[in-house]
Amino acid sequence: MNIRKIFWNLRIEFHTKEIMKLLRQVKIEGDNKLYTDEVCILEDVKEIILKDNNGRCDKIIFEMPKVSLSKVITTYIGKIGCMCGCVGKYSYLESSRKEAGENRSYEITDDEISSNSVNFIINKLIKEEKRGIEVINNYIYSLDIGERRYALYLQEPKNK
Repeated sequence: MNIRKIFWNLRIEFHTKEIMKLLRQVKIEGDNKLYTDEVCILEDVKEIILKDNNGRCDKIIFEMPKVSLSKVITTYIGKIGCMCGCVGKYSYLESSRKEAGENRSYEITDDEISSNSVNFIINKLIKEEKRGIEVINNYIYSLDIGERRYALYLQEPKNK
Protein backbone atom coordinates (compact mmCIF):
# COMPACT_ATOMS: atom_id res chain seq x y z
CA MET A 1 0.00 0.00 0.00
CA ASN A 2 1.43 3.42 -0.84
CA ILE A 3 1.44 6.45 1.47
CA ARG A 4 -1.40 8.15 -0.41
CA LYS A 5 -3.71 5.16 0.19
CA ILE A 6 -2.72 5.03 3.85
CA PHE A 7 -3.85 8.61 4.41
CA TRP A 8 -7.16 8.10 2.63
CA ASN A 9 -7.71 5.00 4.78
CA LEU A 10 -7.16 7.16 7.86
CA ARG A 11 -10.08 9.31 6.67
CA ILE A 12 -8.10 12.46 7.37
CA GLU A 13 -10.18 15.35 6.18
CA PHE A 14 -7.63 17.40 4.27
CA HIS A 15 -8.89 20.71 2.94
CA THR A 16 -7.61 20.04 -0.54
CA LYS A 17 -6.06 17.15 -2.40
CA GLU A 18 -3.14 19.50 -3.06
CA ILE A 19 -1.81 18.88 0.46
CA MET A 20 -0.94 15.33 -0.58
CA LYS A 21 1.28 16.75 -3.32
CA LEU A 22 3.18 18.66 -0.61
CA LEU A 23 4.20 15.49 1.19
CA ARG A 24 7.95 15.58 1.72
CA GLN A 25 8.65 12.86 4.22
CA VAL A 26 7.03 10.56 6.74
CA LYS A 27 8.95 10.04 9.95
CA ILE A 28 8.63 6.62 11.51
CA GLU A 29 9.62 6.38 15.16
CA GLY A 30 12.96 4.65 15.67
CA ASP A 31 13.73 4.68 11.96
CA ASN A 32 15.81 7.32 10.18
CA LYS A 33 14.63 6.38 6.69
CA LEU A 34 12.43 8.69 4.63
CA TYR A 35 9.27 7.20 3.20
CA THR A 36 7.51 8.99 0.38
CA ASP A 37 5.62 6.32 -1.51
CA GLU A 38 6.51 3.07 0.18
CA VAL A 39 4.81 0.68 2.54
CA CYS A 40 4.78 1.77 6.16
CA ILE A 41 2.90 0.70 9.26
CA LEU A 42 -0.02 3.04 9.84
CA GLU A 43 0.21 3.28 13.62
CA ASP A 44 3.92 4.16 13.41
CA VAL A 45 3.32 7.41 11.49
CA LYS A 46 3.77 10.19 14.07
CA GLU A 47 3.96 13.25 11.86
CA ILE A 48 4.13 14.43 8.28
CA ILE A 49 6.53 17.27 7.53
CA LEU A 50 5.27 19.39 4.65
CA LYS A 51 7.23 21.52 2.20
CA ASP A 52 8.16 24.99 3.41
CA ASN A 53 5.90 27.85 2.27
CA ASN A 54 3.08 25.55 1.18
CA GLY A 55 0.47 28.08 2.24
CA ARG A 56 -1.20 25.72 4.66
CA CYS A 57 0.70 24.31 7.63
CA ASP A 58 4.16 23.09 8.61
CA LYS A 59 3.27 19.57 9.59
CA ILE A 60 0.46 17.21 10.47
CA ILE A 61 0.78 15.31 13.74
CA PHE A 62 -1.04 12.22 14.98
CA GLU A 63 -0.05 12.57 18.62
CA MET A 64 -1.04 15.74 20.47
CA PRO A 65 1.74 16.99 22.77
CA LYS A 66 0.99 17.76 26.42
CA VAL A 67 -0.21 21.33 26.76
CA SER A 68 0.35 23.55 29.78
CA LEU A 69 -2.63 25.84 30.42
CA SER A 70 -0.14 28.62 31.20
CA LYS A 71 0.85 28.55 27.50
CA VAL A 72 -2.72 28.70 26.11
CA ILE A 73 -3.76 32.02 24.57
CA THR A 74 -7.10 31.11 22.98
CA THR A 75 -9.18 28.36 21.42
CA TYR A 76 -11.59 28.43 18.51
CA ILE A 77 -14.57 26.27 17.61
CA GLY A 78 -16.77 26.94 14.62
CA LYS A 79 -17.58 26.23 11.03
CA ILE A 80 -14.68 25.82 8.66
CA GLY A 81 -13.96 29.20 7.13
CA CYS A 82 -12.03 32.38 7.70
CA MET A 83 -11.93 32.09 11.52
CA CYS A 84 -12.61 35.81 12.03
CA GLY A 85 -15.29 34.86 14.54
CA CYS A 86 -18.32 35.30 12.30
CA VAL A 87 -19.01 31.52 12.11
CA GLY A 88 -17.38 30.44 15.35
CA LYS A 89 -16.35 31.39 18.85
CA TYR A 90 -13.03 32.17 20.47
CA SER A 91 -12.62 31.34 24.16
CA TYR A 92 -9.94 32.48 26.58
CA LEU A 93 -8.61 31.69 30.02
CA GLU A 94 -8.58 34.41 32.66
CA SER A 95 -4.81 33.96 32.86
CA SER A 96 -4.36 34.78 29.16
CA ARG A 97 -6.80 37.73 29.06
CA LYS A 98 -4.17 40.47 28.95
CA GLU A 99 -1.87 38.85 26.38
CA ALA A 100 -4.78 37.75 24.18
CA GLY A 101 -6.22 41.27 24.24
CA GLU A 102 -2.87 42.70 23.21
CA ASN A 103 -2.61 40.15 20.38
CA ARG A 104 -5.96 41.13 18.90
CA SER A 105 -5.69 44.85 19.81
CA TYR A 106 -8.83 45.08 21.95
CA GLU A 107 -9.94 43.83 25.35
CA ILE A 108 -11.24 40.36 26.07
CA THR A 109 -14.72 40.60 27.62
CA ASP A 110 -15.99 38.49 30.53
CA ASP A 111 -18.31 36.47 28.29
CA GLU A 112 -15.28 35.33 26.24
CA ILE A 113 -13.59 33.78 29.30
CA SER A 114 -14.38 30.08 29.55
CA SER A 115 -12.05 27.50 31.01
CA ASN A 116 -14.65 24.84 30.12
CA SER A 117 -14.47 25.73 26.41
CA VAL A 118 -10.69 25.83 26.44
CA ASN A 119 -10.49 22.43 28.15
CA PHE A 120 -13.09 21.02 25.75
CA ILE A 121 -10.94 21.98 22.73
CA ILE A 122 -7.74 20.60 24.27
CA ASN A 123 -9.50 17.32 25.12
CA LYS A 124 -11.05 17.15 21.64
CA LEU A 125 -7.62 17.48 20.02
CA ILE A 126 -6.22 14.75 22.27
CA LYS A 127 -9.20 12.42 21.70
CA GLU A 128 -9.19 12.91 17.91
CA GLU A 129 -5.41 13.19 17.35
CA LYS A 130 -5.31 10.19 15.00
CA ARG A 131 -7.32 12.20 12.44
CA GLY A 132 -4.27 14.41 11.91
CA ILE A 133 -3.78 17.79 13.58
CA GLU A 134 -2.38 20.58 11.45
CA VAL A 135 0.42 22.51 13.14
CA ILE A 136 1.30 26.05 12.11
CA ASN A 137 4.54 27.69 13.33
CA ASN A 138 4.70 25.20 16.23
CA TYR A 139 2.09 27.05 18.30
CA ILE A 140 -1.23 26.77 16.44
CA TYR A 141 -2.99 23.37 16.38
CA SER A 142 -6.04 22.93 14.15
CA LEU A 143 -8.33 19.99 13.45
CA ASP A 144 -11.35 19.82 11.15
CA ILE A 145 -14.02 17.21 11.84
CA GLY A 146 -16.95 17.29 9.47
CA GLU A 147 -18.03 20.93 9.20
CA ARG A 148 -16.37 21.99 12.49
CA ARG A 149 -12.91 23.39 13.13
CA TYR A 150 -11.21 23.08 16.50
CA ALA A 151 -8.12 25.22 17.05
CA LEU A 152 -5.74 25.85 19.91
CA TYR A 153 -3.39 28.85 19.99
CA LEU A 154 -0.44 28.72 22.37
CA GLN A 155 1.97 31.52 23.19
CA GLU A 156 4.02 32.35 20.14
CA PRO A 157 7.61 31.19 20.54
CA LYS A 158 9.91 34.15 21.24
CA ASN A 159 12.88 32.80 19.25
CA LYS A 160 11.38 33.10 15.74
